[in-house]
Amino acid sequence: MDLIDVVDLEVSLLSGSSVRLQISSNSKVHELRQQAQEAFGVRLRRLFLGDRPLSVSHTLAEEKVQSGDRVAVTVSEPSLASTAYAFALVRADGSVVTWGDPDAGADSQDVQAELKDVAEVYGTCFAFAALLIDGRVITWGYPESGGDSSALNLTNVQRIVSSTSSFAALKADGSIITWGRRAEHLQLKGEVKEIEASGGAFAALMLDGTVISWGDPDFGGDSQVSSQLKNVISLAASDRAFAAVTANGQVFTWGHSDCGGCSDDVQEKLHSVLCVQASGGAFAALKSDGSVVTWGHPDCGGDSQAVQHLLKDVRQIQSAGDAFAAIVGEGRIVTWGDPDCGGAGPVGAAGAWRLEASAGAFCALLDDGGATCWGDPDCGGDCSEAEGTGEARRKGPGIDHLDFQVQHLLREVLQVRGNACAFAALLPTGVVTWGSPYSGGDSRRVRAELAGAWRRSSTSASAVERAPKRRMLEAKEIEKG
Repeated sequence: MDLIDVVDLEVSLLSGSSVRLQISSNSKVHELRQQAQEAFGVRLRRLFLGDRPLSVSHTLAEEKVQSGDRVAVTVSEPSLASTAYAFALVRADGSVVTWGDPDAGADSQDVQAELKDVAEVYGTCFAFAALLIDGRVITWGYPESGGDSSALNLTNVQRIVSSTSSFAALKADGSIITWGRRAEHLQLKGEVKEIEASGGAFAALMLDGTVISWGDPDFGGDSQVSSQLKNVISLAASDRAFAAVTANGQVFTWGHSDCGGCSDDVQEKLHSVLCVQASGGAFAALKSDGSVVTWGHPDCGGDSQAVQHLLKDVRQIQSAGDAFAAIVGEGRIVTWGDPDCGGAGPVGAAGAWRLEASAGAFCALLDDGGATCWGDPDCGGDCSEAEGTGEARRKGPGIDHLDFQVQHLLREVLQVRGNACAFAALLPTGVVTWGSPYSGGDSRRVRAELAGAWRRSSTSASAVERAPKRRMLEAKEIEKG
């Protein structure tokens, strides 16, 4: 190997473990991944230079990787995704298991042969899109919701985001391809940092801090404050509006006023904002002093006056349908908004460290490794049901075989994912589900496949399969600090 072409790299896991590797700058990124897999003895998924994912089909030179750079890699671990009425599990070996409503993406039989080396899975209401490690995209489900991408050139894709009925794929060359309902092809100038989606529009945050929006104007596709959108650091989207947070803590909104697109009534309070979370029709801004400002439709959580005295030292905010929940202080939970969606509970809950949600219920992950849920029972708000059946546990003749409630099984919870009407929890032993049986709350059909969530194909004889310790996984929510 010509020494001129050699780059010396530090390759690190999220745990902090790292190795130094030497490789030709003309080598493909997937070759670097293979070397790293052999060095760490575990199957790896994606590689990042800073916040930017590297395309495995490109060379290191094409990705501008230089000697001395630190490349982060993620271990191939199970993860959950959902449409409105179905779930998908990406297993540690890169394969995918789906269950729930067949018309909402649970039927993946036609593409199962292609679902290998999957990095991430994303969902609209009725379709899934799988991003493979090599940058290709495989889709299935209802075509008008993005389930058919056969006419598109979906290669060298780095990230995917979804709205209720369409997908947007960010490619390595900076272009964005959208498909599904109200989709169009875009070539954006500059690099994209983040994309958010409302019910019918998209907004892209560029690396230079500007924002570009497109789609249905009634859903925020036409930004009326574009001249003010500078130095933006994050975006949030309700059903029909967007909010942008700037580096100096200001907030700008656009879209339908009934869904939070107009923040004039609280604008004087919107300073020192860290981040914003959206419900279906309102927004909640977390400020640097731990307080919260809300606006939008009152019935959707836009009015938090009744709980303002409790919203102090807020650590995280999550939304479920038209309600909000916040973790405050040492793990207490405060809720507001539509009581049918969980805005009126839970009573006496404490020790929470993370919140997840379905369309009408919340699930709090607790410090002891367990979880508790509340809200609409038909949306997974009741954990006192028979495991995997989506039915409340009842006593009586003929049903004594329903031995375990979901609540009893929720131990060492690693990740929880909600769809419209059900939840799925990833455990070291597999996956537990509850909620509507038609939306994935009944997972008995794929129980064997879910039990193999952590099985991964070893890359060396020393590779050891083991469940990780509980950790924070990425999700769409607000966290402080």
